[in-house]
Amino acid sequence: MSDKSFREAFPDRLKYYLDIREKTRQDLVRDLGLKYTTVCDWVNGRSVPRMDKVELLANYFQCEKSELLEFKDTATEDELSAAR
Repeated sequence: MSDKSFREAFPDRLKYYLDIREKTRQDLVRDLGLKYTTVCDWVNGRSVPRMDKVELLANYFQCEKSELLEFKDTATEDELSAAR
């Protein structure tokens, strides 16, 4: 995956997982010990996390790292989430 694709996909994927897990930016700050400005920069696409932070987020959201790094078909994911 190109760096550009990662930079484009990550903010959308992060917002998606925040939404479906009913978490806020402040939850990430509190639960993972992150800085609020860092989380805001990720959500707004101003920066992207290092791979160790991607792994931390994947563990937190109980998903694969690739699910945070690549565009996915969210309709299919919504259907899967509803079935859980």
